[in-house]
Amino acid sequence: MRPSLRKGVIVFAPGAVQRGVMRVRAAAACMVLLSAGCSGKPPTPVKTVASTQAMAHPGGENGGPSSSHIDAVSHLLEAPWATRIDRRRTVSLPLPDGAAWTHVKYYGVTTLAGYRYGDDHHVALAIFSFAPPKGAAATVDGCAKRLWDWGEERAKLYDVEISEPRVEELAWPDGSGKSRAKIYVVDARRRSILGTKRYAAAYAIYPAWQEACLAVGFAVPEGGATEEARALRDRLVRDALPALTVKANAGALALEARSDVD
Repeated sequence: MRPSLRKGVIVFAPGAVQRGVMRVRAAAACMVLLSAGCSGKPPTPVKTVASTQAMAHPGGENGGPSSSHIDAVSHLLEAPWATRIDRRRTVSLPLPDGAAWTHVKYYGVTTLAGYRYGDDHHVALAIFSFAPPKGAAATVDGCAKRLWDWGEERAKLYDVEISEPRVEELAWPDGSGKSRAKIYVVDARRRSILGTKRYAAAYAIYPAWQEACLAVGFAVPEGGATEEARALRDRLVRDALPALTVKANAGALALEARSDVD
């Protein structure tokens, strides 16, 4: 079972971001994760041998890549979809093996909702709600700039490098053509004394409500499964992010999450 695909216009352009591989403070929005019909409970988890084993066996052998991570990411490439809904019931997002994701709070970052897949964070995702620029209604570009400014300050705590984004602009919701969302697709890395970790990541900005901005970001650690991690990132970008839906007129309710962006 898959979410319906959105037939939007895809634009490959740098937008408001800098070119080339660079140190990007706004990358904190997704790297810190290292996010009309919102009723009902998520479906029962689809428990398979692959997903159960992937969560149960941490670490690889002889210092090699973690077999559990490779198994988990490979499983998510084929897993059926289930919808997750935030606790305020404002945002609905389909995820592969959706009900097996754990709702979490991220240390040092307040979100509308946060999820991880597996105890080892095989994927981390967060949904942010925050006020638009002062005195203005929420727009995709205005919300994107606000998130950028916040991320620039947050990422001073992190040593993050990110590639030039691939920006996808698509009709949203449901390919209706009424409004457009933007998805920023990146490859990223974080350096530390323990070495360099690489991630396949993306974040999206939605024209969800006039009084509130909405953003979703996620990161998939490569961890010895580079091709699989990027393929999973692309699956979520292609099928999950465009299929997000929101409860109408719920912007004020979403803002009660008091996101750090504010």
